[in-house]
Amino acid sequence: MMKLKYLNLFPICGVLAAPLAILAATADFTATTTNTPNIPVKSVEYDKEDDAIEVDFSSRVMVMPTGKVTVVDDTGEDYGAYVKGHDADELDLNITNLRPNKKYTITIPDIKNEDASNYGTLTIEFTMPISTTD
Repeated sequence: MMKLKYLNLFPICGVLAAPLAILAATADFTATTTNTPNIPVKSVEYDKEDDAIEVDFSSRVMVMPTGKVTVVDDTGEDYGAYVKGHDADELDLNITNLRPNKKYTITIPDIKNEDASNYGTLTIEFTMPISTTD
């Protein structure tokens, strides 16, 4: 499943510009939560332009700044991800060298729903989408 995001450009100095596609592919995924109530994940997207994974949540979450996010492939190779940014319902991970159609596991420790009392771990397994362009 491929999803494209568009940045609409408005007329600048009387010139109309066509929409510019920013490649962002939505990945198929499963998510499990341990030691805290379920954290509903809405989507996992790969942004090719920024080499980043965006995890969107269906509820407000809190993440401890000391937690180290990991991304490993199905052979156990670690891809050295780090949190690029986050807000109440989104987490952006900077990561490079992911390959299309390969399975990966993101582990996010020290995360909870905003109203939960305990922090836990969220594990997301996803398959990297196949891009149709370079």
